[in-house]
Amino acid sequence: MDPYKMMAIGWFAAIIVLLIIEFCTQALVTIWFAIGSVLGLFGAAMGIDFLWQLILMLILSVIMLIFTKPILNEYVNKKLIKTNVDTLEGQIGVVKETINNLEAQGLVLLNGMDWTARSESGETIEPETRVIVKKVEGVKLIVAKVQ
Repeated sequence: MDPYKMMAIGWFAAIIVLLIIEFCTQALVTIWFAIGSVLGLFGAAMGIDFLWQLILMLILSVIMLIFTKPILNEYVNKKLIKTNVDTLEGQIGVVKETINNLEAQGLVLLNGMDWTARSESGETIEPETRVIVKKVEGVKLIVAKVQ
């Protein structure tokens, strides 16, 4: 069999495998190599040396990966909905037990649940004080007094 036909079959197989991997992972990485492999397939069909087929495939893949992945990630990530802990940042809670970072104490009531809390600035915060969640570290809220 003609070696260029064999290369074309190899490129076609690579395209199929890369598309299957992309379908399974949805990481927006192997899709660009699958598209680059199409250029390698055309190179094989035109009788170009395998090294040049590979170089063309890699150049197209890397260019597409660098320039289009950030744009697609931004579009895809817009549809992501924050859940659970991600939604706590910026919410207001009430201190139930004095927050004292030095004594590793503090409890905040937030959305009907008690959370271990620490002060962002290190200051002691007394009960009944309203606080805003600045970030979440593990299962602890890092809070600051509401101004």
